[in-house]
Amino acid sequence: MVASDVQAVSEDGGNGEDAEILTYSNPAKYLFNISKLTNNLYLCGACALRADTFDKLNITCVINCTTREELPDPPLPDRIKTYRRIAVLDSSVTNLIHYFHEIADTIRKVSQEGGNILVHCVAGVSRSVSLCLAYLLKYHKMSLKEAYEYVERRRPCIKPNNSFFKQLIDFEIENRGNPSISMILDESTQSYIPDIYERKFSNKLCCQMKVCQKRHCGTH
Repeated sequence: MVASDVQAVSEDGGNGEDAEILTYSNPAKYLFNISKLTNNLYLCGACALRADTFDKLNITCVINCTTREELPDPPLPDRIKTYRRIAVLDSSVTNLIHYFHEIADTIRKVSQEGGNILVHCVAGVSRSVSLCLAYLLKYHKMSLKEAYEYVERRRPCIKPNNSFFKQLIDFEIENRGNPSISMILDESTQSYIPDIYERKFSNKLCCQMKVCQKRHCGTH
């Protein structure tokens, strides 16, 4: 990853109209990028952690959502004033909701003080994404569905695990009263998934079928 890989977007308060709209063509490539969510908030996985990027983005706060077994504490530049490790696994038994208010409040405080925050886990797909969604839900007044779609446009590889999504739904009910996403039974796995994943899978499958049809027609 190089510094130019950072995806620049403006802080638009939630509708994302000025953001670069990304496609599903190769979402895995974003695993190596740092994704800018607001003027002060960045999201990434461990592969994108570099000292020169901390300097370029003027990062002053790092929130690390990994265990020490997964990722030891990295050397950080002096500009980092706040470092917080949330030592949890990307697991169905992890109680991530316990940290939602704390981390959302930390991001808010650092942002108001003019600092920049980088939230990361191993891949920047599940744990760190869930914490960023909780922040957007609480302080940017988005529904969970709006927050998910907002982040997904900037980082198409996101996929919080099903348990984290259920905890985010509970957090949304606590903050907004009504959920914008429901957990539904996936017949193929006999497990409960967020309904937004069912639509996402259907849309992706439809796009893949269109590509296959186009290639097939092009050979005749």
